Amino acid sequence: MKLSCLPEIETKNYINYRVEKAGLKKEIFSDEAIDFIFENTEGVPRLINTLCDFSLALQSPRPKARLKSRRFSGRV
Repeated sequence: MKLSCLPEIETKNYINYRVEKAGLKKEIFSDEAIDFIFENTEGVPRLINTLCDFSLALQSPRPKARLKSRRFSGRV
């Protein structure tokens, strides 16, 4: 089965759903970060997952901060 590309609003919903399923009760990606993720993945779920994983790995030393696009924009 092949997943189709997600529109921007569905990308946000998808990211927040995955965060919730991971056991977190709050949004950890800012709207700016989600916009950046959408622009750089074109809504492809596999790429969304990869970029979110990468951004979380970059964030791991600061677990309480909310993720913003400027933290990983130069690294994509």
